[in-house]
Amino acid sequence: MELISEKFKNATRKAMESTKPVIAVVHWKAQNKLTNEAKNMKNSEMFTVTTENRNELSKIIADKATLL
Repeated sequence: MELISEKFKNATRKAMESTKPVIAVVHWKAQNKLTNEAKNMKNSEMFTVTTENRNELSKIIADKATLL
């Protein structure tokens, strides 16, 4: 739904162009220009949430974000 909003898309692009880390949650089926740009950024890293990693994933991501 947010991907229809031009305001949201502009704000997201602005965040992606900044030097600050961006943590985004995107459904694996999401396919549009904005999500594809985010997924294909050279410094992006994707994680797949599974029942095995879902409890530890937030710590892993937070640790990586503090290293940036």
